[in-house]
Amino acid sequence: MQTRTGTIFAVALFASAGTVVQAGMLLDSFSTTQQISIGPGGVNPATASSSVGTGGTSVGGARTLELTRDTGGTVVATRVNIDAGILGFGTEPGVGGGLMAIYDGDLDPALNPTGLGGVDFTESGDNASVRVTYRYDLALEFFVTVYTDAGNASRASFVFGGTAGFNGPFNVALLPFASFTPILGAGADFTNIGAMTFSASTTSPTLGADFQLDTIDLTREVPTPGALALIGLAGVVVAGRRRR
Repeated sequence: MQTRTGTIFAVALFASAGTVVQAGMLLDSFSTTQQISIGPGGVNPATASSSVGTGGTSVGGARTLELTRDTGGTVVATRVNIDAGILGFGTEPGVGGGLMAIYDGDLDPALNPTGLGGVDFTESGDNASVRVTYRYDLALEFFVTVYTDAGNASRASFVFGGTAGFNGPFNVALLPFASFTPILGAGADFTNIGAMTFSASTTSPTLGADFQLDTIDLTREVPTPGALALIGLAGVVVAGRRRR
């Protein structure tokens, strides 16, 4: 009974101490410059794509951007600019369009669902969430999709929220791996990821929306320094009770 009491005390100490979110694997720091746009005029839907090698600044060492314009387009209607570590997406007032970024390890614009070769997004069980840092003006829905292969994929999304505008700090969204739902087969295996995409689009009532991304990465929860100290104290308490 004494040992059981000590164990319960240790668990209670840990639960009360808390954790902090720590960065894990980098998915994209947007350090590699890239521009793409759809000019005025033409027939909708209109599309454009661009691929660049990113080296170690994104997962798989390559990034493909696919841009669409669905409505409007009397001026430069839809654009993406990646520079100085920030991705900026913009549409003109009254314009509907979207962006998809593809990470599959090559410069071919077609998605290769096994192109990353089976990356372990959990990093041996440490990581638990995808983190997106962003600014925005209108509340778009943002999607992250992960593939293990052509028959197994999962997706999660969130709606831009927090402080709107482009001059203040970036907002942060966490998408736990557990929040991803299967869209193909049994869903993706986060220990064996073959490709990843993110996407967002502007439709009524968010025509003309803009947003910025600062970083997309994976995160883990680790005990705070105070939690580690309490765990040590709990261990002493348990050991003391066992000796008695």
